[in-house]
Amino acid sequence: MVLLETKESILEALQSEDKELIETALKILISHPTGDDKIRKILENMLDDNNSPFTIVSIKPIRFSELRYIAGQALATERAIVNDDRIVIVNNVVKPISTTEIAQIATKNGFKIESLETMLHKLNTAGLLEMCRTWFTVSSAKRNLDILEASRKKPE
Repeated sequence: MVLLETKESILEALQSEDKELIETALKILISHPTGDDKIRKILENMLDDNNSPFTIVSIKPIRFSELRYIAGQALATERAIVNDDRIVIVNNVVKPISTTEIAQIATKNGFKIESLETMLHKLNTAGLLEMCRTWFTVSSAKRNLDILEASRKKPE
């Protein structure tokens, strides 16, 4: 298991080929931004990766989209920490989708139900997943960071 406790280890993880490692690094950045210019540049480049693998983007309810969706969230928090108020826009990304919706689209279009990742890839390749343009504001990222910080403080 790789520990992602330093800027250098997060930077290395973001540049790896390991989807799970990249995903872990992105989720760490969402709650613990570094303010590092190199990390922001990598995140900006990830937004344009049209071959981005799929991952869970929300827990309640569980929704799936592309890894670059999470990269957009991470970039917003990285910008927030250095007071860069530019909105993060992720163009032409798969709209977050539930497992039920994935199964419905697959069945409706005659696809055999397979592993989730395989289904997402096949449906996306066939152009059957709804695409969207999404954005993350720095003000919402700052608000989320404030909530996280408040939850970390011990009551007096």
